Amino acid sequence: MRSSKTKKTKPQYMENLYSKKSSLNRKNLNPSKETVDRILNYSKALSVMNTSIGKVESLLN
Repeated sequence: MRSSKTKKTKPQYMENLYSKKSSLNRKNLNPSKETVDRILNYSKALSVMNTSIGKVESLLN
């Protein structure tokens, strides 16, 4: 029987995955009115209900 050797990797933390430099470049992004409207309409149509089996999400469109 062979022993399986696993390669130990360094844990990836959120602060290591997303650099501060890339977040600074995102300040110049401006979403279009259509994009904002689409997100707002989706959030208005989303309904989340707590039930005995867990949370149930449904779209009301």
